[in-house]
Amino acid sequence: MVSPFVRHNPRVLYTTCWPESISTRTKVRHSELTSSVGGRVYALRLEALNRSGCRGLKEVLLKAGGRLVHHRNGTKPQTMLLISRQGMETLATLSKTTTGLEGISEAMKKTLWNYERVSFTVPHSKGLLKLGRKTCVMGILNVTPDSFYDGGRFQTLKRALNHAHNMIKEGADIIDIGGVSTRPGSKAIPLEEELRRVIPVVKELSRQTNRPISVDTYRASVAKKALASGAQMINDISGLDDPDMAKAVASYGAPLVIMHIKGSPHRIQKRPVYKDLLREIMSFLRKKVEKALDAGLKESSIIIDPGIGFGKGPEQSLEVLQGLEQLRSLGLPIMVGTSRKSFIGSGLGLSPEERLPGTLATLAMAILKGAKIVRVHDVREAVQLAAICDATKGEQWRSS
Repeated sequence: MVSPFVRHNPRVLYTTCWPESISTRTKVRHSELTSSVGGRVYALRLEALNRSGCRGLKEVLLKAGGRLVHHRNGTKPQTMLLISRQGMETLATLSKTTTGLEGISEAMKKTLWNYERVSFTVPHSKGLLKLGRKTCVMGILNVTPDSFYDGGRFQTLKRALNHAHNMIKEGADIIDIGGVSTRPGSKAIPLEEELRRVIPVVKELSRQTNRPISVDTYRASVAKKALASGAQMINDISGLDDPDMAKAVASYGAPLVIMHIKGSPHRIQKRPVYKDLLREIMSFLRKKVEKALDAGLKESSIIIDPGIGFGKGPEQSLEVLQGLEQLRSLGLPIMVGTSRKSFIGSGLGLSPEERLPGTLATLAMAILKGAKIVRVHDVREAVQLAAICDATKGEQWRSS
């Protein structure tokens, strides 16, 4: 049975920076309701509500002090619910006696709770990854000959270990080891070659540091070998394309990063088309998270990544950053990787070597919109930027 979360894909919109698709009428209603309740009013977008569901929800909403509004995104009708936190509690109570609304109201209530959540504790084999007050910096260690920025620099074991220790000295909280390039135009490599590149580094580095080690792979067999060799977590850019990935990671009780991608790692769409980018990313991640949970992974072990640059053009990558707060509705820690990616240089004509300032700008935006982990090539600069961003957050963040 499909859960209300997957069916209705509820998400909170960031109402101080409305998406362009939202009508002026909706914004006015939100402003009026905010004034009348004297506090914060949330805007939740819902999908797949039939006429009967809309009528029942509208009637109960009015009793709870909320509003149900409709607007169009292109030719597709959208349903949005405007309600305060107190009104949501009332709605949940009233819905218990209204046939067909129990699951919807509970999904919306949990969505609000998810959205407001600011801290997470992710267990791994070396301890706990505490995400909330301090942004976590993941340092990239590519042991590949063809990665778009640092390919070939750290192919030997000695160079890889030296770079890992340098990143740790600079403040990296996690080291992410990748043995396969997934840059545009990259080619898949044999399983044996990926293992040859990654496993020796994992084994040796795990003996030399207590920092958690992540392995960037989309193969379940590599994930299992890496975790058995001393890695603590897996970063899967394919969004569980390998049907055995979630089960493999769950068998070790390890954290798993699930990323959104349009296409596959070596067949990423060059001109991707989305009807509603954030909606599709949210729906994709919701389904993949449920798949991971069904495979035995604990919710506390799941991290999500919107996959900036993976099946997204430059404008779409920027749109993801602008709407990143919507992903907080999933109630899971968000990881963002923008480091020196092509969308930063596309409008300015910059090579990967020239994209550090642009990278830092995107990281600041991501952190302030809710990212808990940033994946970077330049650790020292990212650590300094993250510290300042963390210091500027509101009191609820500082106390988390």
